Amino acid sequence: MGYGFMPLELPAIIISGAIGFKVPFNLFAYFCERRSSIISINEIKYTGYLIIILLAMLIIAAFIEAIFVIPYGQTLT
Repeated sequence: MGYGFMPLELPAIIISGAIGFKVPFNLFAYFCERRSSIISINEIKYTGYLIIILLAMLIIAAFIEAIFVIPYGQTLT
């Protein structure tokens, strides 16, 4: 239980990695002339929504860890 609130942290890390992969992929496709633009308005909106969800997931996980996990760990020592 000392590893934080994994059901929220792990998916957030995986999704943020996917977002980080999307930008270089779009740049590569643009320079190889497979896309007409680097990023579209819909992709910006979608990425913004994902970032908001990711921040919410990480903040909730941080609160859960601060309220439950840290006091539990202090009772073990």
